[in-house]
This record gives sequence, structure tokens and C-alpha cells, in this order.
Amino acid sequence: AAITAASHVAALEADSYRASAASLMLIGGLIVALALGATTISTGGASGHLGLLVAAGAGRTQVTVARLAGRFAALVVALAVWCLALQVGSAGLGRGFDGPLAVHAAASLESLTVVMLAAAATSTVMGPAVAVVVGLIVHVTAQAVVNLQAAANLCPLGGHGHEG
Repeated sequence: AAITAASHVAALEADSYRASAASLMLIGGLIVALALGATTISTGGASGHLGLLVAAGAGRTQVTVARLAGRFAALVVALAVWCLALQVGSAGLGRGFDGPLAVHAAASLESLTVVMLAAAATSTVMGPAVAVVVGLIVHVTAQAVVNLQAAANLCPLGGHGHEG
């Protein structure tokens, strides 16, 4: 992201850096969230570890919640590391702490958590491959709703643009 931004005029540098950083967080974040969600139950079930925990006295709900909490913690750590690396890049460009980038990382955590939970819920019944597809569908649907809301805020449906 820093290399791309450094090639632009100083006035556009911050926007270019943020756009590149957002792309990296989107793609990398989706990969992490989908991988964590899609394997929440299936890997433990296939290896027999979930059965051992339940046989040892842990309830199924407790095991599932613990696995989800661990995966959420891993997602938080992954995004925190990316955000820290991007802040170092911003400092390297002489821009210092980038507040909007930090806000974007926090917002990304929210949407990626929803994707991870959707994939996790699906993985309990359909397996990891289908869980990844469902997670992607949830992400695309949520993004479409956000984009429609943003468009509606700019121009009401049936309107003719900005009329002053």
C-alpha cells in the first residue's frame, strides 16, 4: 500500500494509501474470517476433539461458544496486526497516525465478524466448502445493503439528483 501511495502526488497520497489498505484488509480479512468460520466445528468434529470434550463433561454449547470466542480473538489479532502494519506504513510516508484508517479497521472487524459467524453456523450442517460460499453471500448482501443505503442518502429513489 505504501509503495502505491508513494508514487502519487502528495495531496492524493493519503487517499491512495487508504484505498490500497482497504483493499488489502478486505481480501485478507475475508480469507481469515471465512477460514476461521468455516472450520469452527468441522475440523474439531472430524478429528474427534469435540467428542472428547463433550465426553469429558463440557456441554456442546460451551464447546461451540469457546471455539467461536477463540476464533473471534484470532480475527481481532489479525486485524490489529494489519492495522498496526498499515499505521507504520502511514508513519513511513510522513503522515503519522491515520485515524480514518483505524476507524475503517474497526468497521471491517464488525462486518468480518458477521461473515465468520455466518460461515460458522453453516459449517455445522453443510461443511466448510458450503460455509465459505454462504459467508461470501452474506458479505456481498451486506455490502449491497450498505451501498443502497448510501445511494438513498445521496438521492431519494425516484428523485432526479440534487435539486437545490
